[in-house]
Amino acid sequence: VHYIHSCGYVHGDIQPQNILVGLHQSLTIFVTDFGGSTQFRHPETGVHVPFCQ
Repeated sequence: VHYIHSCGYVHGDIQPQNILVGLHQSLTIFVTDFGGSTQFRHPETGVHVPFCQ
């Protein structure tokens, strides 16, 4: 989630069904279902983009 936020996005639907764990006791975590994600920072300027419903 920290990585997603550092790229300027909010996931929008974090829940157990959208989190997968790697095989064989791996420490790798996968976040899925980015259908509800949105940008909160402009990609070029880094300025916060207000939330609009």
